[in-house]
Amino acid sequence: EALTCFWQMQNEGICPDAITFTNVLQACGNMGSLGTGEEIHARISKDLLFEKDVMVGSTLVETYAKCGLLVKAQDVFNELPIRDVAAWNALIAGYAQIGQTKKVSYLFRRMVANQVMPDIFTFTALLNGCSHAGLVEEGHFVFNKMQSLYYLIPTLKQYICMVDLLCRAGHFSKAMLVVENIPSFEQLPLLLVFLGACKKWSNIELGKWAFEKSLKLDEKCDIAYVCMQNIYSLARMHADNG
Repeated sequence: EALTCFWQMQNEGICPDAITFTNVLQACGNMGSLGTGEEIHARISKDLLFEKDVMVGSTLVETYAKCGLLVKAQDVFNELPIRDVAAWNALIAGYAQIGQTKKVSYLFRRMVANQVMPDIFTFTALLNGCSHAGLVEEGHFVFNKMQSLYYLIPTLKQYICMVDLLCRAGHFSKAMLVVENIPSFEQLPLLLVFLGACKKWSNIELGKWAFEKSLKLDEKCDIAYVCMQNIYSLARMHADNG
């Protein structure tokens, strides 16, 4: 719908501004619409808009990163006259998504060295990178550093990252502690991540724990029922093959 509105603007002779391009680029990134993103990039470059507007430049980096073109995202990033925290976050998140943890750590160090203060989104990207790479100790370090050094209070997203990280590594008891230590009204998304991990590891006992806890929070949670059914199915399959 966003792209349709954008083309309609063009047809009606309405000139897009920086806010227009920012929103359309976000739509392209979310959809993975690389062709349209590149077309808009050409238009922005012609008008030198990404050099004039910090938000447009940062969003262009994010668009290429979300489309998986990290080389292109890096090129745009290198050309930015001003690199705000959003631009750094976009590039860090892109490399984190594909598991390039060394590059993520390097960019974070450069970011801090350039006196750009990391925000909560920076640490979400760092934790995602740790999760994809299975770096449990590094993830704990990042999670603690976020609070002790930068005084950032973890949100639900960071807790989800931690549960995902611990479950991927098979540290279920530690993941359970994370779930138990946040308010009950925020626990459901974490429990669903936990259930997904129980499916991967075919762990019926812990799956039951997460399933029952999920139903206490939302007895009509369809995802919980589907996950538990899959856990039982996979467990039976492994038993038959064993």
